[in-house]
Amino acid sequence: MKSVHRFICVVFCGILSLFLLPCLKCHAEDSMTVEAEIPVSCLSVDAPEGHIYRIMIEPRNSNSPAPKSDTLQISESGTGKFQIDITEPGAYDYLVYEQAGDDERIVYDSSVYHVTITVQTADQNKLAYTVTAYKNDETTKTGRLEFRNEVSANFVTDTTSTTLTTTVTTTETTTVTSATVTTVKKSGISTVFENITSIMTGDRMPVKLLLSIIVISAAVICFMLINKKHHED
Repeated sequence: MKSVHRFICVVFCGILSLFLLPCLKCHAEDSMTVEAEIPVSCLSVDAPEGHIYRIMIEPRNSNSPAPKSDTLQISESGTGKFQIDITEPGAYDYLVYEQAGDDERIVYDSSVYHVTITVQTADQNKLAYTVTAYKNDETTKTGRLEFRNEVSANFVTDTTSTTLTTTVTTTETTTVTSATVTTVKKSGISTVFENITSIMTGDRMPVKLLLSIIVISAAVICFMLINKKHHED
């Protein structure tokens, strides 16, 4: 009877271990896995329309774990980050650079960043990491991974200013003042005074016709006076 109980206990423990061991293993792996991040910034491009950066990452050796994605597509003035799961302490090296596009207007940034992720064991048997980066062949660490594209000088748009000319038309106003004729009778002789005033340049008054009328009127008056005097004599 005891042997039967022992057999049942052994079978039960074996079945229980089949469920517990994978869970314990997963828990141990989770506690020893750190998700390292490499942030990237892409600066604005002075282009007629929006521009997309294509940023690449590649491990420098076989010991460096592959990132979750080896490509980031980031719009100008945008940011992104590469994510890498690391399960063991150590130093892991990567190259980060921009993949040049086929837009002839753009001069693509040719910078290459040498990035090292250093992973160490921290408290409670967890992993912690730090990121250091060097730009191109510089010996001074850089705090940011930034890419800046530029517009080719051959495609700089000229700005042309247009001057609008407004024509103002002034209508000339003609002012005509009347001409007055004054007849003075003295000693039987009629004298005609012409008082033509304020006739302005550009007036359309028929001056010649007016003078003709005055002369004819004076002649008629003289003729009438002479004829009247002849009858009196």
